[in-house]
Amino acid sequence: IIYAYKLLAILQIENASILRKVYLIIRAEITGTAQLWFIPALIITAFLCLLLRNSIKCKPKITLVFISILWITGVLLNWRFVIIDSPNSFFYRNGFFYGIPMFFIGYFIASNDFIIAAVQGKLKALLLLSLILSAYESLAWTKFINDSGSHFINSMDMTFSAPFLSTVLFLLCLRRPGIIALSGLERLTSTFMYYSHILFLDAAYLVLYYCSSWSGVNIPLKEMATVAAVLLIITCCFFFQKTIKRLV
Repeated sequence: IIYAYKLLAILQIENASILRKVYLIIRAEITGTAQLWFIPALIITAFLCLLLRNSIKCKPKITLVFISILWITGVLLNWRFVIIDSPNSFFYRNGFFYGIPMFFIGYFIASNDFIIAAVQGKLKALLLLSLILSAYESLAWTKFINDSGSHFINSMDMTFSAPFLSTVLFLLCLRRPGIIALSGLERLTSTFMYYSHILFLDAAYLVLYYCSSWSGVNIPLKEMATVAAVLLIITCCFFFQKTIKRLV
């Protein structure tokens, strides 16, 4: 349903031929549409990891160099499309440049217990350092994008510091595997959030837009819609857990 909802935007494109729209729909099934790009990226990455699992285990240095090259290439492509103001983010936001590095790092850690032992006692310091680097890089790129006046890309999907931060968070989670929140429905609620947040955002934006037009009050629509969507999703996750379980 959500896939179909986002594909409607393609059908509504003006000055595009039927063949062009058919091509865009087929491409969206491969690269994903809106936030759903993650689904085909995950499928592609998991398949490649299955094929290369022995190489990942036996050749850790080559694996780390390989995924580093892929991630850096993806970051540079992200920069490139911000600079030229291009909407074709699927060139870097995919299973190859984005999925493989993250997925392979997780598999690499899971296959090598010595990594967890090597960072014992250092994770808090590493977490603080990775958070500072991530925040600084995010702020720097937000300022750059705002100053550049980009119309299509308003945030960085890929940053140099993201693999560092995600790895530290993953290692912290491995240290405490018994954490329970939301009555043990964390996986279901996170899946619900991922699939549904675009619907909540669009609905909140539409309601706020009409309220602003009706009242004549100038409302920061994007910011308020984001706050409203977050509150609605959290409310649903806490008070409608059984319904979410059936939906997911």
